[in-house]
Amino acid sequence: ENKAISLGYPQLSKNGKITGIATHMPETVMLIRTFLKNESEYRILSGVAHCYLWATWQVGFHIIEVEDEQGEKFKAIEKRINPEMIFFGVILAVPTLSKIIWTKGKLFGWNIQEIEDLLSQTFDTFRFNNKMRFWIQSN
Repeated sequence: ENKAISLGYPQLSKNGKITGIATHMPETVMLIRTFLKNESEYRILSGVAHCYLWATWQVGFHIIEVEDEQGEKFKAIEKRINPEMIFFGVILAVPTLSKIIWTKGKLFGWNIQEIEDLLSQTFDTFRFNNKMRFWIQSN
């Protein structure tokens, strides 16, 4: 206990009685920023998930020109997923989930070669270049 306190870990206490020593869990954005290095991507997708107008507008709508019965033209918005957003999702999701699975495999002692072989096959299917193959750089 004294060693942990000397290293700067805060004490957890209830009614003046120490119940443990711990660090605080970092915020999700901090984990994404540090581990996955995808903070801006996370923020836009989080914005969509929470239905923030600024995010849903960028991802699922576009501006169209409409003409009313009197011939007046005006701009309106229309729901549409842009093909680039589908590619954005794939390019973000596949490497991100792969990195999580690979890291968990390393942590729990899974057969990392099998995981890397499967990742190579998946990345080949999507024609991802070697720069995206994080497990090659980490060996």
